[in-house]
Amino acid sequence: RPSPCSPLTPRPGQSTPAMCRTVRFLNQAAEEAERSQLDIKHGALLVRNGKVIGSGHNSSRTRLSAVPGAFPGVSMHSEVAALHAAVPYVL
Repeated sequence: RPSPCSPLTPRPGQSTPAMCRTVRFLNQAAEEAERSQLDIKHGALLVRNGKVIGSGHNSSRTRLSAVPGAFPGVSMHSEVAALHAAVPYVL
């Protein structure tokens, strides 16, 4: 199946380079979501200057997991996991 994002100059109705980048990032987020072991899968990317600096997926593991009395049903959101992964790039 041909890619909707061709390297040629887009004609009316064709994808623009910005749309192609967005589609690429959305596909990467979907791939990240597949890594989740939960029934409902979410993936997230943190992008800076066109480069992925953090990615994550939802999981049942949280920072509260080791805290006695913490809510057992709480899960780590994909966005939070992506932010944690990006810390080395922003500090």
